[in-house]
Amino acid sequence: MPSEIERTQKYFDRIPEQWHARYRNSSHLRSILSRFWRSALYERHRLTFERCGTIAGATVLDIGCGSGEYSLEFASKGAIQVIGVDIAPAMVEFSQRLARERGLSQRCRFVCGDFLDHPFADRFDIVIAMGLFDYVANPSPFLKKIARLTRGRFLASYPCNEGIWAFQRTIRYRWLKRVPIFDYTPDRLTVLYGDAGFDSLHMLEMKRGIFAIACKELTPTSRQ
Repeated sequence: MPSEIERTQKYFDRIPEQWHARYRNSSHLRSILSRFWRSALYERHRLTFERCGTIAGATVLDIGCGSGEYSLEFASKGAIQVIGVDIAPAMVEFSQRLARERGLSQRCRFVCGDFLDHPFADRFDIVIAMGLFDYVANPSPFLKKIARLTRGRFLASYPCNEGIWAFQRTIRYRWLKRVPIFDYTPDRLTVLYGDAGFDSLHMLEMKRGIFAIACKELTPTSRQ
């Protein structure tokens, strides 16, 4: 039987075009319907660029980059280096093609692989993980590695198991698509972030989840 990671990878390998289309609605009616059904998608996108701090001249790590929309937007807004990581080869190939088409290949690099296994040469000014933790059974090693890689802000989204939206999400993903999904609470995130070593954590309530902004302040020793 495929593992949870393998099932998630296979699912996202099938949908790069569809995932990208969520950010590019072709009609007014489709845009209205998409923003109703996927309001969390647009809300976390807005909050990311409102709360990420200075982008010009920044280095950015996008974990679970999907079709590359966030990575490419950071590059277009002036980030000097953006690295996107995803476990789905089709998503990474799609992101690379978009970067070439938009003339952003020199500032955007996309890596296919497991974030926990991939070596990184340096820390990043901005680290994001949008929609990643929906599919992570054990977030602790992710957050600990992210804390080591962050020298500025880390922004992430987390789903909550509340209301009819959470129920229909469970039906769509866990039952119909056979993709494992996980939920979080503010109390659990407070413990996880504290154990990971972040210096501060601020949580914003979204319509269907939590948007977390954490900071990692480097000491003189850790800057070396």
